[in-house]
Amino acid sequence: MTLQAKIPDEDYIVPIGKGIIRREGKDVTIVGSLLMMHFSMMAAALLEKEGISCEVIDPRTLWPLDIELIINSVKKTAVL
Repeated sequence: MTLQAKIPDEDYIVPIGKGIIRREGKDVTIVGSLLMMHFSMMAAALLEKEGISCEVIDPRTLWPLDIELIINSVKKTAVL
């Protein structure tokens, strides 16, 4: 599996302390940064074949960590 992302031609800024949802899901949340984010996307694709919908969070920065994004995702995917 090859992962690709569009790289803008113009200058751009990645906000410090703001993560991003790389893949929407409803059953489980996976958080991974850097190389682990790519492995997380591959795992989500494999789990989708098993009927499991994974939300993949890329925190982009570890300090400060976007705790709010992670908590909201876990609340969304939690089984209560």
